[in-house]
Amino acid sequence: AIMNDIKKTMAFVSGRTLLRWLSLSMILGLHGVVLAHDTPARNPTMLNIETEELPAGRVRMTSTERTHPPGARTPFHTSGPKVVHLMAGSLNAYGLNGKRLFSCGPAPRVCFFNPKDELWFFKNDFSEPMRFMLVAIDSVSHLTVHELVGEVESVSGQRILINQGNVLNSGFLDPPRKISLSVSTLPQVSVGDLVVTRRYQESTQSAETLVKLGSKWQ
Repeated sequence: AIMNDIKKTMAFVSGRTLLRWLSLSMILGLHGVVLAHDTPARNPTMLNIETEELPAGRVRMTSTERTHPPGARTPFHTSGPKVVHLMAGSLNAYGLNGKRLFSCGPAPRVCFFNPKDELWFFKNDFSEPMRFMLVAIDSVSHLTVHELVGEVESVSGQRILINQGNVLNSGFLDPPRKISLSVSTLPQVSVGDLVVTRRYQESTQSAETLVKLGSKWQ
């Protein structure tokens, strides 16, 4: 009878919906979150939150595993919430002007990070490698974006030429890479300003706007 009930229920669930439900169940189960139909986990719960901060409407969930050596950092991102399963080391997330937005660690730890509308990047400020699995939760209309940094070389209407920076060494790409960006909202920038894109689209070489930075590439 139970199996018949399950089959009837699954008949009304699309394959994509079922896949998302199973994926979420596995993610929560891996981190020791007790679901309503589960028996209590033997290991301590690593993540147990209630939130209204998830994107509205249809979302896409993706996961990646990464290892960052001491001192390494990511590009600036614009994104939805993240679940971070930290397996080694500790990590920090920073916004504009070096503002620390989030910390997780030391491992093992599972943390929830919602940058909201902030530009942000992860950095390993510590002396040991940092290894983590990241679960991204994005609206399908606003997926995670890896933003560009650079120095403004010219401004002509809605088109801005930048010399792309290198976040790994606080310098510029070598050989140099010049990018002509079309921006939807004209920012208050001048030649020589250090900037980061907001909602960069590589396919069209465009961005919503540019944000001025206080220093390379913070």
